[in-house]
Amino acid sequence: MTHRQWQLLGPEDIALRSFEPVGPKPGELLLRVRAALVCGTDLKVFLNGGHARMLQPPCPFGHELAGTVIAVGATQSSDRRSQSWAVGDEVVIGNSAPCYRCRECARGRENLCADLEYLNGAFADTVLVPERFVRHNCHRRPASLSPKLAALAEPLACALHCRELLLPTLERLSSMDHNVEHDVEVVVFGAGPLGLLLVGLLARDGLSVTSADPNERRLAASRAFGATQTELVVERERVVPPLLEHRGGERFDLAIDATGRASGRSATLEAVRAGGTAVYFSGTLHSPRIALDADRIHYDEISLLGVYHHRPPLMAQALEELDDHQLPFSHLVNETVPLEDLPRALRLMRDRQALKVALDIDGEQVAESSEA
Repeated sequence: MTHRQWQLLGPEDIALRSFEPVGPKPGELLLRVRAALVCGTDLKVFLNGGHARMLQPPCPFGHELAGTVIAVGATQSSDRRSQSWAVGDEVVIGNSAPCYRCRECARGRENLCADLEYLNGAFADTVLVPERFVRHNCHRRPASLSPKLAALAEPLACALHCRELLLPTLERLSSMDHNVEHDVEVVVFGAGPLGLLLVGLLARDGLSVTSADPNERRLAASRAFGATQTELVVERERVVPPLLEHRGGERFDLAIDATGRASGRSATLEAVRAGGTAVYFSGTLHSPRIALDADRIHYDEISLLGVYHHRPPLMAQALEELDDHQLPFSHLVNETVPLEDLPRALRLMRDRQALKVALDIDGEQVAESSEA
């Protein structure tokens, strides 16, 4: 049977091609994709024609998915983990698999694995899951969780990883402020899906969170996720002065860039108070180089924290969070289109008409959406 798969060929160049799935080999799984999500990283990859770590064209495209096992590779009798999967199982696959042999893996920093492998190809009818992914980053989809929402596990795992790295900073700030009557104050620049997920997690932790974005609809979503304040960004290159003016000149304990733009990087450093932490959460959209105020970093003791990707345990935690429904996750996926309409999905993302777009593979979600 012939299947379809979107390929990234270069900057703003994609093609839907037919292919014959092969395998699965021992230890591998073949999935029918039930739902795949188009995210900001996919848009960035499409515009740039590649990614610094995950892929270089020509290659399969897409990395957020939920699917159904349709074939299981033969296994050795001693391979109990591989044997636990069966045809018909509903699963979510993390898009990376660490080696668990290198120094960083031993330190619990699997996202920094020296031999981290990536899985692309979610924008397709079927996807072959290599043995390392089956062993280390394959998770059962909770029965009560739809494929469309389950595919949010990957970006949510990234937000959980950011929160995890921030915990020592938050504990330090809380211990320093025990005699001061104010909350730990955070600003998140960018109210795309990753920014919104982070707003939700930090607000749920009791922090005072301000969301800054040039799109009023996204700011409304920020409020739904628990933002205490929102700031409509009028000029990308001049974000911080009006924001601080509304606060009487007060900066923030934590400033987080979730825009991936140079302007967001600069605003993050400008908005953080002395002794605070500036966090670079999103990958860069264009040039990765920016100018830094070294004197401010030195004299005001500003900490810079880079955050990248996620770890397999956080994928499992993300599925539990999604199944718990404590945050309004359904707000994030507000468009559904057929697989062949990926170009339209990318346009919706580019024009900020959608936060995330679901690609429906089997027609069930499109029918459901049209009846709503």
